[in-house]
Amino acid sequence: MGPEKINIPKSQADGAKGKSVIVIINGDHPYLTAYGNGAKAVADAYNINLTIKSPNFDVAVQNQMIDESIVDNPDMLILVPLDAKIALSQARKVNKAGIPIIISNMLPMEEALKYALGWVGPDDWGQFRMMARVWADALGKKGGVAYIQHVPGGSPFFARHWGPRSELSVYAPDIKTLDAQAPGFQAEESMRVVTDWITKYGDELKGICAADDSAQAVGIAEALKKTGREDIIVIAAGNSKIGMDGVKSGAIRAITYQSAESDGAYPIKLAADWFNGEKVPLVTYLPKHVITAKDVESFMPAQW
Repeated sequence: MGPEKINIPKSQADGAKGKSVIVIINGDHPYLTAYGNGAKAVADAYNINLTIKSPNFDVAVQNQMIDESIVDNPDMLILVPLDAKIALSQARKVNKAGIPIIISNMLPMEEALKYALGWVGPDDWGQFRMMARVWADALGKKGGVAYIQHVPGGSPFFARHWGPRSELSVYAPDIKTLDAQAPGFQAEESMRVVTDWITKYGDELKGICAADDSAQAVGIAEALKKTGREDIIVIAAGNSKIGMDGVKSGAIRAITYQSAESDGAYPIKLAADWFNGEKVPLVTYLPKHVITAKDVESFMPAQW
């Protein structure tokens, strides 16, 4: 079913070749560089003229980029929203301008889908619930845990904290949440937060869940090494080279599978389908999987 659509443009069904597509991502990050690589590969295959813009995690700049893109009047706009609530006004504005929009990667609030062709991206909630069970088993279903969170406001901020936390409340209710903080994507800040946790909670802290398996994971690893607490079981959103190397070495117990290139490729493929007169599904999820030491080699080499 889904929300009732409003003012959705009709496809001319005349093909993707020569069409202009603007992709507005959410910020500068190695994952998003790989996302762009995936988008470019599919755009080149369909002879789509692709432009990628980054506001570097600034909502005001992203809104300005949307205004500029509306003036440019592309054949399609693809948006990775920085904030789930603000995504509603962003999608409505693009829709009002008569430009078809696909929302990608970050989940908006549901009402925003009234104005979009559809949404495509990773099933963060589903994957983190799956990984929470692996984590709980490794913890013996007891002890204290803490969360290094994503950027506040975006869907991963909620999914990568409340996904595992809600699953643990049912699967392993004796696991206690000690704290959750969002220090950003600088390794030094994650190291500081984790060092403070170890000082404050001591042996009560048994596990850490990270929203990012690259810079945040590096900071966590440094803090654990400096404090001699390499017994703490770490899980993270994946799957960067840093994260997969961490799984191979045993520093990280599990990461989620999330192909950055596929994440960028899928919305361009959906755009091409729409240009060809096909219907875009309301929601399209990337495949779900939890990577552990048993199968990490099969996911190498890393995309970012």
